Amino acid sequence: MPAVGEPTAWTAALTGWSAAALALAGYGAYASFTSPKRLFFSLAPLAVAAFAAATLLGGAPAACRMAVEPLVALVAAVGIDALRRNWRRRRSGLELVRGTR
Repeated sequence: MPAVGEPTAWTAALTGWSAAALALAGYGAYASFTSPKRLFFSLAPLAVAAFAAATLLGGAPAACRMAVEPLVALVAAVGIDALRRNWRRRRSGLELVRGTR
């Protein structure tokens, strides 16, 4: 039995998944802010940022954070989709050549 406060295999695995989810959520937020429909798609990352700011500045407990975690998963899914689209576009070898008009 591990001592109190000592990380176990489960906490190490969850920390890795959390880091991956936050990285994908960051890329998803970037992709949603740069998309053509950015006014609608930027609502979820803005809500996550507002809850994160309230938690950091107000010192809210972890139970208040639970309402935001589905939004983080949604933004991470946007990041996964953006990575998949970029990978397929680069794999095909086609590029968009902008005209002079």
